[in-house]
Amino acid sequence: MKVNIFEISLTEITSAYFEHMKKLLEIDLSSASEFLVMAAYLLEMKSKKLLPQPEEIELRREEEEVEADLAKHLAEYNIFKEAAEHLKRQKEKFSRIYSRYHKEHHPTHEKADFLLTDVNLNDLVTAFQKVYNIFAEEEKTKPIILDEVSLTQRVEEIVEIIRGAGGEVEFEKLFIRRTRMEVVVTFLAVLELCRQKRIRVAQEGRFSGINLRFAKA
Repeated sequence: MKVNIFEISLTEITSAYFEHMKKLLEIDLSSASEFLVMAAYLLEMKSKKLLPQPEEIELRREEEEVEADLAKHLAEYNIFKEAAEHLKRQKEKFSRIYSRYHKEHHPTHEKADFLLTDVNLNDLVTAFQKVYNIFAEEEKTKPIILDEVSLTQRVEEIVEIIRGAGGEVEFEKLFIRRTRMEVVVTFLAVLELCRQKRIRVAQEGRFSGINLRFAKA
């Protein structure tokens, strides 16, 4: 049975998916990344459907381009799967990221300026869900404005944001366009930067906010 994507409620899909992830003992970010990309494209296509329609020929051409672009992104899923595997491998290293070098070269009576503790994958996804839900509520009362941002572009924007903040920034500060599309692309960009080992995701404490900082060379 074929399903009309324009009749799908992204809010219902997203809410159901997050509830499912909460029940898992180990978050599978590989599956999460696939869901997020598909949700982003469903949102884009649904948004275009709500806008005034162009001429029929132009519409068919645009639909073909969207389908081709979607196929391309489906082929790129492996990037996010690799990012998820990298995060899982680094999970233990995130615990008390307080390097041996720092311990050896700083007296014990000196207070560390940034004591990092374990960053749980569930915490990262929960932070994403919190931001996503906020913007989803805001969009209910605002007109849809298409603001296409590529993953590559967003990756470099995040790098500039961190650099402009002195090398470290709060996770929530990355969301500047205030749309669900931007939230999804930003989250995937964070995963890509982690995969490239360009940034480190950390927390000061178990219940503190999540921070992004440049990884040491």
